[in-house]
Amino acid sequence: MSIGVSLGAFAEGFASSLQAKKDRAEREAGAARQDRWLDILEKNPEILSAGGSLGSTPSTSGRAKASGIPTTADAAYIREGLIKRGMPDYIADGFLMNFHDESALNTSAVGDNGNAFGLAQWNGDRRHGLNAYASQKGVDAGDADVQLDYLMSELRGAESGAWKKIQATRTPGQAAAAIVNYFERPAEQHRARREASYLAYDQRPVLGAIAPAY
Repeated sequence: MSIGVSLGAFAEGFASSLQAKKDRAEREAGAARQDRWLDILEKNPEILSAGGSLGSTPSTSGRAKASGIPTTADAAYIREGLIKRGMPDYIADGFLMNFHDESALNTSAVGDNGNAFGLAQWNGDRRHGLNAYASQKGVDAGDADVQLDYLMSELRGAESGAWKKIQATRTPGQAAAAIVNYFERPAEQHRARREASYLAYDQRPVLGAIAPAY
């Protein structure tokens, strides 16, 4: 066997050994992250029982619990619809968090003693605007796509000021907070609680593949 062949075989074996060590280290790190997150869940079962996501921050005294981004089939449809309409994905996530709190993603949800309707719980003149928009399209106001189209028309028109503030954000939590503050504008006690919850989402523990990273 020539020296060249021997050195080549040695280099190949050395590289293979290094890759094997790297793979083993990554598996061990992943298992450690999984164990840490399972420990968090065991000590804070309300994360799952309250409908939180695996990316949520455990509820602790004096700190707002982080809202999770819904991951149901309805949520996926709404998120995809917003992104197709030109919305950045992290802002779409911010709207999902707000829609979940407003209507549980139910496009036919009615609230505020029958005055609010739909994903965003449009109220007053804004609800009348949704109804008129749907009527012009010949579609029921409870249709998901007509509500997403109406949302985008608001952001380009009457709610363009709110849209500028939402676009100035950089994370899902920041976007969700801007949405509740400038677009949804609920009563103060709800606004403050939701803003704190949304901002807490950005501070959640990010444990490898378990929690999404932005």
